[in-house]
Amino acid sequence: MIVDLATLVLATGTKAVFQNPAYLLGVPLVALGALVLAIALSPFELRWPQPINEADLDVLEDPPEGHPEAAEYIKVGIFLAAVTALEVALYYMDLADGALLGMLLALSALKFVIVVLWFMHLKFDNKLFSIMFTGGLVLVAGLFTIVLATLGSSLV
Repeated sequence: MIVDLATLVLATGTKAVFQNPAYLLGVPLVALGALVLAIALSPFELRWPQPINEADLDVLEDPPEGHPEAAEYIKVGIFLAAVTALEVALYYMDLADGALLGMLLALSALKFVIVVLWFMHLKFDNKLFSIMFTGGLVLVAGLFTIVLATLGSSLV
């Protein structure tokens, strides 16, 4: 059966399955329909969150110490918007391609670190989480550099 399905999918004819846009659109729609059907027929009950009772408000905990107020997040958001505006301005300047790419990558990395530390609250959590996320960025940057060095600048 699997061999027959593979033969149908990879058939070399006037129109193989992967060349037909109807099939390409139909496969995700069938998968989505199957998912919705599985959810609808599941034995679990899905309910909307219920409103909080006034009596339960005394049980809620206060936010952890050290978390900033909303004004601090607005300042961080303004800083991120300024960095984005700087990236757009750099794009329209006449810079060498290598210098432009380096500056844009550095600014994007800066924005990544700011978003991860502030808006994902890693600045206020265990330092191990911050090291893991920023370490992932360093690994991705290293991999990106290796791929560009190996395949050449034709990718950029």
